Amino acid sequence: MPAKKLIVCIWSVPTQHSQTVPLNVRMHGLKKAVHYANSLIDASGRSDGISPKGVFVAPEYLFARPAATPNHTVGMTRHIEESDQDDLFREMIALSREVRDLLIIPGTVAWRRPFGRIEESVDAVRQNAGLLFGGDLRQPVSGPLYGVVPAMSSGNKLAKLGSVGLVDADEFRAENTAYVLLNGTLLFKYNKRSDFHEVLTPTGGTIHVPGILDGRFEVRTNEAVPRTIQFGLEICLDHSYGTLRRATQRGRVDVHIITSAATTLIPSHVAVKHNGYLVHACSNQWQSEVRLEGWSVPHFNESGSAPLRLYDLTLNSLGSEPQAEPAPLPLPPMSLPPSPATLFPPSPAMFFPLSPAMLFPPPLPMSFTPSLLMSLLSWPVTSFLPLPATSLPPSPATSFPLSPPLTVPPQPQPALRSVAFPVPMNANTRVIRTTTSKRAEPMRPNNGAIPTAFYNGPKGTVKK
Repeated sequence: MPAKKLIVCIWSVPTQHSQTVPLNVRMHGLKKAVHYANSLIDASGRSDGISPKGVFVAPEYLFARPAATPNHTVGMTRHIEESDQDDLFREMIALSREVRDLLIIPGTVAWRRPFGRIEESVDAVRQNAGLLFGGDLRQPVSGPLYGVVPAMSSGNKLAKLGSVGLVDADEFRAENTAYVLLNGTLLFKYNKRSDFHEVLTPTGGTIHVPGILDGRFEVRTNEAVPRTIQFGLEICLDHSYGTLRRATQRGRVDVHIITSAATTLIPSHVAVKHNGYLVHACSNQWQSEVRLEGWSVPHFNESGSAPLRLYDLTLNSLGSEPQAEPAPLPLPPMSLPPSPATLFPPSPAMFFPLSPAMLFPPPLPMSFTPSLLMSLLSWPVTSFLPLPATSLPPSPATSFPLSPPLTVPPQPQPALRSVAFPVPMNANTRVIRTTTSKRAEPMRPNNGAIPTAFYNGPKGTVKK
C-alpha cells in the first residue's frame, strides 16, 4: 500500500498580542484562513485525493474573552461564557461542513460554565495530580507568573472546590478546549490537562478543572481499504509535562500536534513512531514548525512573512508498526523552569511582523478607500511592549526592604543610535526619538481597538 500524503497548514496568528479583537472578527479571520489554506492545498497538486487531505492547526487562545490590553494579565477574566462558546462551536461545525476533507483544529477556546456535579471536578483534579505529580497535592501546578505570582497546587483547588456553593460568589468551572473537526463532525474534544495560570483571578470563584483524556484520536481514510492515522494532541504546558508521552500504552502516534501560546519543544516528550511527524502551531511564528526525526521540515508555500504556512507530510506504514511501550517519564521537578515568555521578552519584530502579506480582510460589506486601507495596515508598536512594572504586584523584596535603598549616581546618557524596525513607512508614519534610539511608529488605527492580523489577506488571495 502506498504512503499517505498529508498537507499540514499552520496558522501562527499572534494570540498573545491580539486579545483586544472581538470574537466575531476572530471567527471571520479563522474562516478566511481555512478557506485560503484549502485553496492552496488544492492548487498545489500535492494531495493524494484521499480524505483527510490535510490538517489545519491554529494556536492556543484563539478564542478567549476580549480584553482591554493585547494580552490577559493578573486580575482579568480570560474565559468566555458558555453561551458564547456554544455560538463559536456552531460556526466551527458549519465551517468544517463547507471545507471538506480537511481536519480542522481551530486553536483553543478558553471558556467557563457553572459547576455541575462537584464530584466530577474533584476526580479530575485528583487524577491529574496522580499523573503529573505522583499524587502530591502540595506541589504547585506550574511555575510562578512573571516570576512573582505563585501558582495554585492541586490541594488548593480541592479546597476551593469544597467550598463551592457555600459562599456567595460567582462560581465557574474553567476549561481550555481544543476541538478536532472533519466534514462537519466533531471527532474529538480535548481539554488542557496542565494549568499555567489559566485563571488570572485566583481569589475569585472560577477554578480551572483539568481534562482527563490523554489526547489520542484516530482518523480513518476513505480508501477502498481504509487505513488509520493515529494523532496525539497537547496544549502548551501539557508538552512540558509530557502528558501525551506518559499515556502511550496504546503505542506511539503518526502525528503529534501541539497548539500553544508559547512553549519549547522537548525531544524526550515527543510521542511519535519512527518516521512520524511533530506539528507545533504557536502564536509565536518563529516557534511554529514541523519536525521529522528531530529535523525541521521546510514549508512549501511562497507566503513570505505570512503566518499561514503549508508543509508536505508523507506517512509510511500507518498503523502497522509494532508499538513497544516507552519507558516512563520521571516526575517533573518541584519548581518548573521559567516560561519562554519570561526568558525572551516580546519583540514586535519577532512576534508580529507588520507585513500586508500576513493579514486577512475584514467582514463585508465595507467600502475600502486608499486612506482607510492604509490605516488598517498600521498598528502601534508600543502596544506590543511589556506592561509597565508598576502594573505587577510588588515582590516581597520591595514590600519589605531589609536595608536602606542604595543611592545610584546618575549615569551619562548614551548617544543616539539608529535601530532598524520592520514598519512600513508611509504617509501615516511618524518618527519618534527617545534617549537611546529612534524608531518608526505607525499612526494608531481605530484607537488601537482591533489589531490588523485579522484583516488583510496574504499575497495571492483570489478576489471574490
